[in-house]
Amino acid sequence: MKKLGLLLFFLGVMSHCVTAQEVKKESSIISQNIQQQTIEINDLPDEVKKELRTKYAKYTIEKAVRGKLKGKSVYKVKLGSEDAFQIVLLSNEGKIIASEKSNRRQ
Repeated sequence: MKKLGLLLFFLGVMSHCVTAQEVKKESSIISQNIQQQTIEINDLPDEVKKELRTKYAKYTIEKAVRGKLKGKSVYKVKLGSEDAFQIVLLSNEGKIIASEKSNRRQ
Protein backbone atom coordinates (compact mmCIF):
# COMPACT_ATOMS: atom_id res chain seq x y z
CA MET A 1 0.00 0.00 0.00
CA LYS A 2 2.89 2.36 0.78
CA LYS A 3 4.33 1.77 -2.71
CA LEU A 4 1.00 2.62 -4.31
CA GLY A 5 0.88 5.83 -2.26
CA LEU A 6 4.33 6.80 -3.48
CA LEU A 7 3.30 6.14 -7.08
CA LEU A 8 0.17 8.25 -6.74
CA PHE A 9 2.22 11.04 -5.17
CA PHE A 10 4.69 11.03 -8.05
CA LEU A 11 1.98 10.71 -10.72
CA GLY A 12 0.22 13.76 -9.33
CA VAL A 13 3.27 15.86 -10.07
CA MET A 14 3.23 14.78 -13.70
CA SER A 15 -0.50 15.27 -14.31
CA HIS A 16 0.11 18.58 -16.10
CA CYS A 17 2.16 16.95 -18.91
CA VAL A 18 0.01 14.02 -19.95
CA THR A 19 -2.00 13.37 -23.09
CA ALA A 20 -5.72 14.04 -23.25
CA GLN A 21 -6.39 10.31 -22.87
CA GLU A 22 -4.57 10.26 -19.55
CA VAL A 23 -5.95 13.49 -18.10
CA LYS A 24 -9.22 11.93 -17.01
CA LYS A 25 -7.40 9.12 -15.18
CA GLU A 26 -4.85 11.31 -13.41
CA SER A 27 -6.97 14.42 -12.83
CA SER A 28 -8.10 13.29 -9.37
CA ILE A 29 -4.54 12.89 -8.07
CA ILE A 30 -3.42 15.84 -5.94
CA SER A 31 -0.22 17.47 -7.20
CA GLN A 32 2.57 18.08 -4.71
CA ASN A 33 5.86 19.91 -5.13
CA ILE A 34 8.92 17.72 -5.58
CA GLN A 35 11.98 18.40 -7.67
CA GLN A 36 11.60 16.90 -11.13
CA GLN A 37 13.21 17.16 -14.53
CA THR A 38 12.31 15.60 -17.88
CA ILE A 39 15.32 13.75 -19.21
CA GLU A 40 16.33 12.08 -22.43
CA ILE A 41 15.67 8.34 -22.52
CA ASN A 42 19.38 7.76 -23.15
CA ASP A 43 20.13 9.50 -19.84
CA LEU A 44 18.33 6.86 -17.79
CA PRO A 45 20.75 4.81 -15.66
CA ASP A 46 21.77 1.49 -17.24
CA GLU A 47 20.16 -0.41 -14.34
CA VAL A 48 16.83 1.30 -14.98
CA LYS A 49 16.94 0.58 -18.73
CA LYS A 50 17.89 -3.05 -18.07
CA GLU A 51 14.96 -3.55 -15.68
CA LEU A 52 12.54 -1.96 -18.14
CA ARG A 53 13.78 -4.16 -20.99
CA THR A 54 13.42 -7.24 -18.80
CA LYS A 55 10.01 -6.59 -17.23
CA TYR A 56 8.33 -4.48 -19.92
CA ALA A 57 9.72 -5.84 -23.19
CA LYS A 58 6.51 -5.27 -25.15
CA TYR A 59 6.46 -1.55 -24.27
CA THR A 60 8.33 1.41 -25.75
CA ILE A 61 9.68 4.16 -23.51
CA GLU A 62 7.72 7.33 -24.29
CA LYS A 63 8.90 9.70 -21.57
CA ALA A 64 11.31 9.76 -18.64
CA VAL A 65 11.45 12.06 -15.62
CA ARG A 66 14.07 12.21 -12.87
CA GLY A 67 12.92 13.35 -9.46
CA LYS A 68 13.68 13.21 -5.75
CA LEU A 69 11.56 11.23 -3.35
CA LYS A 70 12.54 11.28 0.30
CA GLY A 71 15.93 12.65 -0.73
CA LYS A 72 16.68 9.82 -3.17
CA SER A 73 16.75 9.88 -6.95
CA VAL A 74 13.81 8.17 -8.61
CA TYR A 75 12.77 7.79 -12.23
CA LYS A 76 9.22 7.88 -13.51
CA VAL A 77 8.96 6.31 -16.92
CA LYS A 78 5.94 6.28 -19.20
CA LEU A 79 5.87 3.18 -21.36
CA GLY A 80 3.48 2.68 -24.26
CA SER A 81 2.20 -0.15 -26.38
CA GLU A 82 -0.49 -0.24 -29.03
CA ASP A 83 -3.29 -0.89 -26.55
CA ALA A 84 -2.01 0.29 -23.16
CA PHE A 85 0.41 2.47 -21.30
CA GLN A 86 2.31 1.78 -18.11
CA ILE A 87 3.73 4.26 -15.60
CA VAL A 88 6.68 2.82 -13.66
CA LEU A 89 8.52 4.40 -10.74
CA LEU A 90 12.06 3.07 -10.26
CA SER A 91 14.97 3.69 -7.96
CA ASN A 92 18.36 4.79 -9.25
CA GLU A 93 19.45 1.13 -8.96
CA GLY A 94 16.61 -0.04 -11.23
CA LYS A 95 14.38 -1.43 -8.48
CA ILE A 96 10.69 -1.04 -9.30
CA ILE A 97 9.04 0.99 -6.56
CA ALA A 98 5.54 0.99 -8.05
CA SER A 99 3.73 0.71 -11.37
CA GLU A 100 0.32 1.39 -12.81
CA LYS A 101 -1.19 0.13 -16.07
CA SER A 102 -4.01 1.73 -18.03
CA ASN A 103 -5.70 0.83 -21.30
CA ARG A 104 -5.68 3.33 -24.13
CA ARG A 105 -9.07 4.47 -25.38
CA GLN A 106 -9.95 3.25 -28.85
